[in-house]
Order: sequence, then structure tokens, then C-alpha cells
Amino acid sequence: MPKIYNLKIGHIVPVLVVLFAIVLIFSAFPSETAAQTSDRDAEFEVLGLLNQWRLEEGLSPLRLNDTLTDLAMFQADYVRTLQPIPDGPAIHIGRQGELVKDRALFDQFNWPFYGRSERIAVEEIAAVNSAEDSVAFWMSSTPHRRAVTNPQYREVGIAAIPHPFGHIFIIVLGARPNVLPVLVHPESRELYLTTEQSIYARDTWIQDVTQVRLFDADGRPLQDDWMDWQEMIALPENVGDRVFVLMTDGNIEVMSVVDLEQDIVVLPGHVPPPTAEELLLAIPTAAPLPTATPIPPGPELLVLYDRNSLTLVNVSRQALDLGDLEIVSDVITLDMFWWVQIRDFPIFQFPSGDCVQAWSGNAVDRSPRKPSTCDNRQSARASLRPDERFWLEGTFEVWFGGELVATCTAGERRCEIDLPGFP
Repeated sequence: MPKIYNLKIGHIVPVLVVLFAIVLIFSAFPSETAAQTSDRDAEFEVLGLLNQWRLEEGLSPLRLNDTLTDLAMFQADYVRTLQPIPDGPAIHIGRQGELVKDRALFDQFNWPFYGRSERIAVEEIAAVNSAEDSVAFWMSSTPHRRAVTNPQYREVGIAAIPHPFGHIFIIVLGARPNVLPVLVHPESRELYLTTEQSIYARDTWIQDVTQVRLFDADGRPLQDDWMDWQEMIALPENVGDRVFVLMTDGNIEVMSVVDLEQDIVVLPGHVPPPTAEELLLAIPTAAPLPTATPIPPGPELLVLYDRNSLTLVNVSRQALDLGDLEIVSDVITLDMFWWVQIRDFPIFQFPSGDCVQAWSGNAVDRSPRKPSTCDNRQSARASLRPDERFWLEGTFEVWFGGELVATCTAGERRCEIDLPGFP
């Protein structure tokens, strides 16, 4: 017979209160599978505080950059799944044990660098708190202060994931060769100019800017001649909604386009108005009725090869199950599992427009370029020996589900593959 516990009302109430509190605490933490989006208001709040800080230090304000924001969100989306969220440098370690300079080179970000990949200008800071307390922490921390006040950084990406303590803030600071953002002050309408301060800027990249010219939206000059570069310059009246700023160091010229409505300095109390795209997303629309979309006939796959690499591209308009695909030669057989050993990707739902590459790191001194037919390179494996580059001579075969679907010849440099069971 089961035991029956008699609890008085005075005992039950505290127990219920504790249980209710536990439920609230755990429900506040996001699950690993819950979709998360960044909080736009929190992004602007922390950026406003960062820009205010930089201006007080005599530095140029930062302009939001979509790629850096995607890079920040990529790490924030991973960090939110960790319990507890790590402290210190560990919060910057990604899914594969990489840091932000490594992530910035991933194909989906492909952040430009100054000549060599190790000369990439990105840096990451993070905090889990309110925007105000996060910035106060960064101000008090020597490495974070050094990062935020580094004059070489001109752009920034921000992820702000809601959290019981405020937000998970991941901030990625960055700079690109020959990209000099110009922002407009929301009240004085003065232009904030930037210059190149990276120690790696040389050769074909602009360096220390010395002169500047302004042009209106139709390309007409707004001054008679060049004027000396300054941190801030007055914006002429009645220039319309856009200006072009041409900057030079005496050898190289760089043009920046300034949307006088959108490209304002984000400061406390001053944020850009919503874009037309954001306004459209905010308007609820009725779900359209599904319609059948005809799938064009093959080929579904394209193999491209030259002296440097072999690339397999999904050129169809749908994800493909490539679990049974093999590229067979006399010296080696490549399947999708060979590529996935160095980087996980969806073999059985390989996305449309994506590709994988194979090459020999011992024969080629740099990573091959992604072909224009490929939107996203899922994996690039360089472990082939020079004598395993089977596509350089003779023929090789492509098999799918145990069936020969194509025989490819070295000199043709491309091979189209129609998969059985597809149009």
C-alpha cells in the first residue's frame, strides 16, 4: 500500500512557491532548439553607448555591417545553447574550437583581409548583462577597452539575444581594406570621416587619407577643389538625400556613398529609421496558397576541375540526397563522407547552389577560389597527395546509388551529371 503524506496548508504554500520559482527560472532560459533572433532595440542601445564612448576618446563612430552582424549572431546562437554560459575567453570559442579570426574566414562570411589571412582585422568582445552594465564592464577591462578603442576598427556587428540577465551581447569589430565608412551626425548634419590605420595597409590599399571631395547624388562636385581631410566636415545645404565622398592618400582613391537618412551615427536616443524592407516585414500578410513549381530538367550536379582543384556543385533548384554519390578514379574514390570528415554539413539534404572542393595542399600554395556557380562552399579538403589529383589526366566516373551516371574527361574541365529519379 503506498504511503500517504499529510501536509498542512502552511507547508504546501512554501513548496508551491519554490516550485513555481523553479519553473519560471528554467522557462526563462532558451532551449537548444528554440529559434532566437537578435533584439534590434538592444543592438542600437549598445551601439549607441559604444559610439558615445569612442567619440569621447576622439575616435570615429562605428557603422553597422551586415556580415559582421551575421558573424556575431553565428557565435551568439551557439553560446546561448551552453549551460552555464562560459566566462572569460571561453565565451569566444566556437563550435569547432575556433576563434573569431577563424570564423571570419568561413565561406559564409569571407571577411576581406590585408594580403594574408592572418592579417585579418576582426576582434570580438562579449558580455551577458544589460547594455549599460556591459559597456561599463568593457570600459573597466583593459583588453576590452583596447578592442573598442582600437582606431583601426571602422565597422561593427552586434548580436543581442534576450537572456534572464539582460542580453547575450556578442560584438564583432572589424575593418576592410579600401573601405572607409562615412556617417552623418543626426543633429548637426556633419559628416564623420574615417581613415585607414591598419599597420598592414600597403601596396594597392589606401593608407593615411590626406584629402577629400564631396559630390551630390548626380555626381556634381560640391566644392571647387580637394580639401584637407578632417575628422568631421560640414555638409553643404540642399544636397538631397545622398552624397558621395571621395578620399585619397595621394596615390589611391576610395569612394564612399552616404545615405543621409540611413547612415546616421547611432547614439543614445538616435537610431536610423526602419528600412523599407523592415517595414514590409512588420506588416502581416496573408499566407499565399501553395502552387506547384515545375522543376527544370537536369543536370542536377556539375563537376568543375582545373589544375588547382575539383569542385562538385548542386546546380538544381532543390536540396539533394547525395549519400550514395561517389566520384571514382584509379587512385582514389571520393564520396560525401570524405568531405564531411573535416566539416559537418547536410549530406542527405545538400542545399541548392552549394558546393564542395578537393585539392592538394602539397601541390597548390593557396586555397582555390570558389567558382561563381557556387553560392556557398560547404567543405574544402586539401588532403589529397599531388598524384591523387585524378582529374588532371584520363577519365573518372561518377556513380549514384550503385549506377554509373557520368564519365568525365580531364581536358573538358567540366562534367554535367543527371541523377536518376530526377527530371
